Amino acid sequence: GGVSENGEPFLVMEFVEGKTIGEFVAERSLTLEESLALFLKVCSAVAYAHRNLVVHRDIKPGNILVNANGEPKLLDFGLAKLIDDGLGDNANTTRTEFRALTPAYASPEQLKGESITTSSDVYSLGVLLYELLTGNRPFNFEGMSLVEIIHAISTSEPGSPRSTVLGNYNLKGDLRTIVLKALRNEPERR
Repeated sequence: GGVSENGEPFLVMEFVEGKTIGEFVAERSLTLEESLALFLKVCSAVAYAHRNLVVHRDIKPGNILVNANGEPKLLDFGLAKLIDDGLGDNANTTRTEFRALTPAYASPEQLKGESITTSSDVYSLGVLLYELLTGNRPFNFEGMSLVEIIHAISTSEPGSPRSTVLGNYNLKGDLRTIVLKALRNEPERR
């Protein structure tokens, strides 16, 4: 970035040619281990953002492109928010005046218009992982109003992830626990 000779500010960004992470996993018929390795790279990108005081707030398959070399790129920080250092005891919290979000991937606190923390991104990562491993989202919000979505997500828990993409493999043990922990309703329990 910088300022041009004409005094106009500019920002140069990498052009990413690739498939969404969901398309990439499906088209390449990735194994469970390969899918998890790809997902861990996405987690590293989100962790980097969090270490630099940025909460993404819109993690979803469409915002993660995987290039021909199999490298995922986390895109669209348009809804991202810098963590406000002036919040005192709530220093890891972001606040927003309006709710710009993708309901299927938004955390319960985002849907309710409450304080956003890094655990909001953890929830979205949980939805993404659930979807990558099963081919489905943990909740079906199709045709629901925002009020109905908030009620559904606040009063029910996602079912145990059962894979339809990976040979109907029933996820057990630590992986199942990790997915369901990331999808906890309460931010402090993620």
